[in-house]
Amino acid sequence: DPASGMLCWHFDQVDASNSTGSLEFTVAGSDTDVFFPVQIGFRAETLLCPVNVIAVTHAQNGSAIP
Repeated sequence: DPASGMLCWHFDQVDASNSTGSLEFTVAGSDTDVFFPVQIGFRAETLLCPVNVIAVTHAQNGSAIP
């Protein structure tokens, strides 16, 4: 996205049959420092391990949060 200065790359699914990937790209210019630091993020639609939230409480006063 040239407007935001970001290169976004994603896999629709990561599993045992699609567990690795690589990316190669070319851009104009000679200042390689503009690519660092690199930020990487991960997101999942479902949890890798099931979690049930049974209660939520206020951290400062301990009151229940509905």
